[in-house]
Amino acid sequence: MDVLDNQSTRRNRIFVLTNLKNKKALIDLGIYERDIDIEIKVIGDDFDDVSELKVRLTDSYSGSKDISYISRCIIKSLI
Repeated sequence: MDVLDNQSTRRNRIFVLTNLKNKKALIDLGIYERDIDIEIKVIGDDFDDVSELKVRLTDSYSGSKDISYISRCIIKSLI
């Protein structure tokens, strides 16, 4: 039952995140779900397209120390 509850909660959280355009773009790039709010604080949420998002992520790579290893690898691959 706990597994079902956790999956349901995670799906609801992803649904809410994907309704926000900028957060959805980060999810689509592969940024780990719990790192999205951290990255939004670092890069801002006023980017217009994915190209600008990638530039901001690569420019702020050194400022993203509090994110997970997976997200850092994804951002590093954009460089």
